[in-house]
Amino acid sequence: MLGATTVPRPGVTTHNVREPSLTADQESELTDRLNRCRHGIDRVSTEISERFAKIDRGNAGVPESRSHFTAVVGYGDVTGPAALEIRNCFYPDAVVANGITMDPEQLFKTLKAPELGAHRTSLQSRTFSESDLVFAHGIKSERDAARIAASRPGAVSVPSLHSFIPGTDSSHQPGDLWDGTGTMNILMLGRMGDPNKGAADTAKAIEGLRNSHGKEIHLTLRGIPEAEREDFEDSMDANLRPDWRSFVTVQSFTDSEEEKERSIRDSHAMVMATESEAYGLASGEYLAHGKPLLVTEGNGNGYTEVLKSWEGMPERARMLVIDDSNTRSTQGNAISPADPTVLPSASRHVAISEKIADLHDNYYEYLQSTREACAVLEHYNKDHMAQSLDQAVTERHDGIIRHTRQTADGGLRPTHDHEITAGLPEHLHGVALNPSAPGHRDTADPSNATPPQPGHSPAAVPQRRPTFLASSTAASTTGQARASGDAAEKPPQHGSRNPSLHNRKGHSTSR
Repeated sequence: MLGATTVPRPGVTTHNVREPSLTADQESELTDRLNRCRHGIDRVSTEISERFAKIDRGNAGVPESRSHFTAVVGYGDVTGPAALEIRNCFYPDAVVANGITMDPEQLFKTLKAPELGAHRTSLQSRTFSESDLVFAHGIKSERDAARIAASRPGAVSVPSLHSFIPGTDSSHQPGDLWDGTGTMNILMLGRMGDPNKGAADTAKAIEGLRNSHGKEIHLTLRGIPEAEREDFEDSMDANLRPDWRSFVTVQSFTDSEEEKERSIRDSHAMVMATESEAYGLASGEYLAHGKPLLVTEGNGNGYTEVLKSWEGMPERARMLVIDDSNTRSTQGNAISPADPTVLPSASRHVAISEKIADLHDNYYEYLQSTREACAVLEHYNKDHMAQSLDQAVTERHDGIIRHTRQTADGGLRPTHDHEITAGLPEHLHGVALNPSAPGHRDTADPSNATPPQPGHSPAAVPQRRPTFLASSTAASTTGQARASGDAAEKPPQHGSRNPSLHNRKGHSTSR
């Protein structure tokens, strides 16, 4: 697997691609190439690929056998290009699995950087087109990955998609629960200095509840890097009354699990008000403590889709979702407008305020909804996530090509057609429902491309012993699984291309 890691983990061998260092001439050459990258994001894969190609893998302890790894794993447009390059050059018997990091188009539109959003969307599209498998965390990311892959000019098919729930382990020490008296403490967790996170909208909502309705509510913002604190406070001064510090506590961003746990235990509920979010890992971490969580729909927030639509989720989990559609954020952005050409007049903070007020007045009901959702998510812990990813990679390595979703307790099932196409433009349906191997995804003349017609999902394939996490002797083949569930035909080799690396005897991470 390619990516940055500083935390030692059992079973994971880490290799730093910056060690040993290159010669002075090689470093100078690499620096020149990195300086020619127009966008900073492009530097990551460029540096990993260049350094990996020049290291003495034997002396560095990096496996040299072309068949050592079952999969090379990258992350979208960040390390995905390097994953493809490394697989193609050094480990051609492996499959390449790439995770979607975000929907760049929507996120960077929110951040008022549409050019960067278009660039990163294009880069993810190219990366997916050459990958064997795409990992998507949750329903929204699954749909985003399908749209990005199917929208590539000339595309007639897409890689296999596997949707999973990022695992969280239930906490047996939830900390404070509100008894309905005194001050209700609300937490926002994450990089709060990012205007996309909605801290100003939430603070403005609480300001109104305190001043107009007399509700004693305090907001804690955990996650302001010290370098951003002054700018953040200036922004809050511009959007709120001068006394906002009397009901808002600003805490520094931290990597400490203990400090984060303390913030969670000291709170009574959490609000995630991001305008656009691929998933929202902090939501899952908080919900695992059994405390009420409120999540805005925004312009697409991944965790709302889990609460509303994930298989087995109780109907009352929808109670935890804030409908902020057809509103205008404090930043001036339109949130799911009814008419995309008209900026909504309703303020987003009002929608958030109404939901927080209901939470304040009906805390026990929200607590019950939370616990019902938690009961479902107990079957989606970290081990279950690993088992699901293992099966998806093993299937793909064995030549089975289909879209899949994680099920309870680490299982896996075929993704239904309507789940893949939900929200996709109709002209992309046929492409998105046609997973194939790299090298079979583009027509020579995009103008004459005729997307296949939507059909039925492949039948379930009998479960087999995972080989991605355990030892494996599976042959490196890539084939199209028949709809009948028959064995896959022997396929052509993986494209002519291949960054954490997963091996058959354990795991290895390059960074």
